[in-house]
Amino acid sequence: MVDIVLSTYNGASYLIEQMDSIINQTNTAWRLIIRDDGSTDATIGIINGYVQRFPDKIFLLEDNLGNVGVVKSYELLLQCTTANYVMFCDQDDIWMQTKIDDTLHRMIAAERDYGRDIPLLVFTDLVVVDNSLQEVSPSFWKQNRFCVDVCCKFPYICVANCVAGCTMMINALARSLALPFSIHAPVHDWWIAARVAREGKLVYVDAPTILYRQHGSNKYGSRGIPKGYYFHRFLHFYRLIADLYAIMPYMKDIGIRNTWEYIYYKLSYCLIRRRCI
Repeated sequence: MVDIVLSTYNGASYLIEQMDSIINQTNTAWRLIIRDDGSTDATIGIINGYVQRFPDKIFLLEDNLGNVGVVKSYELLLQCTTANYVMFCDQDDIWMQTKIDDTLHRMIAAERDYGRDIPLLVFTDLVVVDNSLQEVSPSFWKQNRFCVDVCCKFPYICVANCVAGCTMMINALARSLALPFSIHAPVHDWWIAARVAREGKLVYVDAPTILYRQHGSNKYGSRGIPKGYYFHRFLHFYRLIADLYAIMPYMKDIGIRNTWEYIYYKLSYCLIRRRCI
């Protein structure tokens, strides 16, 4: 059995397509647990409609916490899971029909390779699409110039997170390792990936399993790296310092000891990536 967790917030425009793509999976051994983070549009009505149609498959986690933000919302959802494997879902993407099977097969292979007594996380590539599902890039990894073999290892995952939460599957040991989330975590997927990379193994499917929709309402997304990005950053050096100051409490939580270590691995990854791409 696979538990799928989905945090929603004003997602009525795209939620039906996402829900249908889960229902139409080739693998049917799943349940979907949803928490709404205070939507004011038709999201709750859509969710309740699916809960009524699929009462044994889709569940709405109801609490009185209101809007707690996406990171805390996924932490609450993860605490409610009981299956051996957990997948994470965004409200506005579309899953390819074999996404669960493709990811689960890789997880089972990883268990054979590394054993079942370590935390494991499987992630995949994504096809980046626009608001109307027209392809923007066939590979999220290539668009963002990730050297995946390198940045899925600790400590490089700390400075270059290549793991998109909407493609992740973790095992029960990874769930235990990830909870509770750091109060400094900017996103849930980065926290989980970094924790597993340090104590267990990150493995990946070298193919997309999802249409990753980019639109004006994305909380986080894929924009690629524009020309002159690093030169522009250098010219605004004070912003680099401000960003560094802001991220260091989180870096310390995931195992980077100090600012110099962070800078060392950041520069090292930049040099390694130039040889990868």
